[in-house]
Amino acid sequence: MLVVCIKGGWLRYAQADVSGRGFEINCLGSLSLPPELSPLKLKSSDLEGQLQKAFKRVADVLEKPDREVFVSMDREWIDCTLLRSDAILDEATKESYLRWILAERWGTLWNTSAVFFQTVPNGGGEEELTVACTTTEHVIEGVKSAINGVGCVPAWLEPNSLSIYRTVMASDDGKHSKTIVAAARETVLDVQFIDRVRLRSFGTLSLRSGKVKCVSVQGDGDFAERCVEEWNGYLDDSDKSPDLRVVLTGEFSRQRFRAIKGDKSGDGVTVVIDPFPRADISADGSLHKKGSPFVELLGLIQRRAR
Repeated sequence: MLVVCIKGGWLRYAQADVSGRGFEINCLGSLSLPPELSPLKLKSSDLEGQLQKAFKRVADVLEKPDREVFVSMDREWIDCTLLRSDAILDEATKESYLRWILAERWGTLWNTSAVFFQTVPNGGGEEELTVACTTTEHVIEGVKSAINGVGCVPAWLEPNSLSIYRTVMASDDGKHSKTIVAAARETVLDVQFIDRVRLRSFGTLSLRSGKVKCVSVQGDGDFAERCVEEWNGYLDDSDKSPDLRVVLTGEFSRQRFRAIKGDKSGDGVTVVIDPFPRADISADGSLHKKGSPFVELLGLIQRRAR
């Protein structure tokens, strides 16, 4: 399988042979994308052409031909909304209800939108949480056409946040009841708040003067605030042992990394996911940073290896 992550002006990819729950990486790399490659800047035909050029560059360096392609894209390409529904609803009724909520939210833009849903574990509760992934038809068609154009088959598309969620859950040791997943993005953190295996909320945090603060939250705001309060308490006093795991994904400058992690190393609270060797990715400056830009790729591989 070939897995591709498009995020922050980069296309990162890995080719893997998957057998059962195991896999072997054959090829791993990244390439920069032109600044004009954006769903907001390009019309459908131009977007398809730019994407096909990018996928062809990847296909040209693969060690062997591949067929199925799994793709993860960031919030510029796919918007995510966390929606609640009754777990006992049948699928057709639930989807109709969720589409009505989204139509109310998007207004006139809804007519040009494309949406797909992914349900996340609810821990056996009566309420079910669904991630509504909204994009445009020309993005979906552009990705499909670009992949088909290099002789491959589009097999899966999802937002970066769900790729990261899958990776984090696979690494969970069960020692903490609460998890904050913090993904580096420019001057803020994109975060997920997880109760055991259940995604309770997600949003954005700022980091100032050694404190994290909620900027925006979707889902259970009270749970998010409790997690943030516990994290700030730990940053104030790293001798505390909170019932909290903080998982850092993406790349952080060393200064930002120290501010987020606190003073205590090897603390069992803060975890950095770095799934692949870093020797081959120095071209994009990664050796000067902490963390990994490839976490989403592991999540896509785990979609198949399960």
